[in-house]
Amino acid sequence: MIFYIADMHFGHENVLRFDDRPFSGIDQMDETLVQNWNARVADDDTVYVLGDAFWKNEENSVKILQQLKGHKHLIQGNHDRVKGKLRLYWESIVQYAEINDENRLVILSHYPMLFYKSQHHGAAMLYGHVHNSREWQLVEKWKREQWALGIPCKLINVGCMLDYMHYTPRTLTELLTAEAMPDMDLFARIEESTAQYESAKTQVYELCKQAVDEVLAGRLTDEAQIDWLLDRVIDFGDDARFRELSKQLCRHIYYHYPKLIGDFPSMFRALFLSLIHI
Repeated sequence: MIFYIADMHFGHENVLRFDDRPFSGIDQMDETLVQNWNARVADDDTVYVLGDAFWKNEENSVKILQQLKGHKHLIQGNHDRVKGKLRLYWESIVQYAEINDENRLVILSHYPMLFYKSQHHGAAMLYGHVHNSREWQLVEKWKREQWALGIPCKLINVGCMLDYMHYTPRTLTELLTAEAMPDMDLFARIEESTAQYESAKTQVYELCKQAVDEVLAGRLTDEAQIDWLLDRVIDFGDDARFRELSKQLCRHIYYHYPKLIGDFPSMFRALFLSLIHI
């Protein structure tokens, strides 16, 4: 099984304040990170750490790496000073990687990449670096805008301090579920429903127009039916075709059924003032 995590910052006291981490000190934080890691990861599992694993102290970093289960790969971040013995405990150390996980291309980088390989073909882009900061919110805002445009964007922050990470390595399935990515089928269904609505509205217009023609020709005189027709016209008053029907109806029945028309024109104006002039 493959797991992902970033920005653990073992031994980095300032990160407690920077991320508002819920620990009394770095010893408790380091201990919790090790416990959570080993509770999820087996010896034959693989873990990709997407940068900023440790903070300066090589001796302490080696001691912690010796405790962590699994095959460990480092996607190097700006705080990773990997040298000496420390290099021996990583199976790979790179700036960027592309792997296949759960039949999906996964792009790995410490830094978020707004445009990444195979984005339109289901690839996921995992990153760290921005923690839970304003920069992360900007990335999330950009991602939502991409989805609104119908562009798939599986850009996921795996910083350990985020709620869905909870200082624990996560699988790709867990990350995709936690991120609650919009389903592209949803947009297709909205588009399909909109087309169906427009088609149905056109059918309603044709029927209403036929009824209005009957009123104008004097063949439909039942006041209850005319009153009902007025209500249907106002239901679709944001459509220019129905507004034209309302003009024809109001002008005709104003002289033939003055009590019936009542305050209909003023009500119509109040609802659609910026669109019509009856």
